[in-house]
Amino acid sequence: MNLGHAGRMAAVICTAFVALTSTAFPAAADTEDDALLVYCLSGEQRAALTDAAVALGLAETDSGGAFLAFSGGQTEPLEWHRNRPDDFNRTCAALSEAQRPMPDRTLPTLVPFLTGVVGALLAFAAASVRDRVTRGRTLADELRAAFRGFEHAARTYLDSWTPTRPQERVLELAEHRVALQNQLARTKAAHRRWTTVDALETEVLTGELGQAMTLDWKGKDEDRERRDRLRERLAAARDTVFRVARALEQPLWPHPSQRGGRQ
Repeated sequence: MNLGHAGRMAAVICTAFVALTSTAFPAAADTEDDALLVYCLSGEQRAALTDAAVALGLAETDSGGAFLAFSGGQTEPLEWHRNRPDDFNRTCAALSEAQRPMPDRTLPTLVPFLTGVVGALLAFAAASVRDRVTRGRTLADELRAAFRGFEHAARTYLDSWTPTRPQERVLELAEHRVALQNQLARTKAAHRRWTTVDALETEVLTGELGQAMTLDWKGKDEDRERRDRLRERLAAARDTVFRVARALEQPLWPHPSQRGGRQ
């Protein structure tokens, strides 16, 4: 479809819309006026219409209560409508409005309060999310740093072992092991269902990467296989620590792999 044809189609649609709306709204207005007229001229509203006209100073009643319009003499409301439509319409509109049920103000009153409550809850939720993310990132950084220190001390120990090695190497490794254990304990306290953290803690406490790493070295060629195995254990532990740290940095996501597949 080219632009010229599209423009003509749009013009036709707009013209039809204007024509329809220009006839629809007056019809709706006429319907409302007719309904108001029927309401005010009904038998149930005759007395109320008289009282409203008197109250507005547009009519009065005689000693017998008959309706007297200021147009002169006793008259019926229908005749009053015909002779003085402005006065009648004003009175009828006032009567209809006065008898309209009062709107319920409860909801408008509660809206500002509810808006404030919702806003406060959203702000609290946003602050909680930011706090969880910040704490997760801090815990992840500290865990990675503790493991790097432990791994460096362990590899240094394995690469430089001799029967006459100074005791300082052993003490340095033990110090870094305690620091790593503390970080693993903090992580486990924050995520008690993460079984990977339990496994890491066991490995560092009582497993091959525990105190047993510094015991029973013979200083012979058969120790080479043990060194290689311990280096592999360190590499595997590093991979696990980094996966745990990555999960700590995403506290809003589920991490079933950290629970050994359990939900």
